[in-house]
Amino acid sequence: MRARRCYGTTGVTILRDVRVANRPMGEAVAEPPPRAVPVRVQVDAPVPSARVEVCRNNFLNDLKDVGAAAAGFEYVNRDLPADRTWYGVRVRLADDKLAWNSPVWWNGR
Repeated sequence: MRARRCYGTTGVTILRDVRVANRPMGEAVAEPPPRAVPVRVQVDAPVPSARVEVCRNNFLNDLKDVGAAAAGFEYVNRDLPADRTWYGVRVRLADDKLAWNSPVWWNGR
């Protein structure tokens, strides 16, 4: 729990690996974010995922329609992020259940 590598769900357990600029979910990074921020997402659920949302500072940056129980992709944010920023991922399953992860924060949380 201290490392903040947690996630929540409104339904079934969904295995996910979320890396933001190679940092695991929940990490707080002291230096400024890179100019291009890659967000790598791997999802494995017992039912198909309808979509995966990548958010920065609570705004939707990318949306992937998945339609499969297991999926992976990488999104690269090339907009120069603010000095204090965070990235998180939300997953919506085909049965309308949701899952979300602890974000990665830059310059605190």
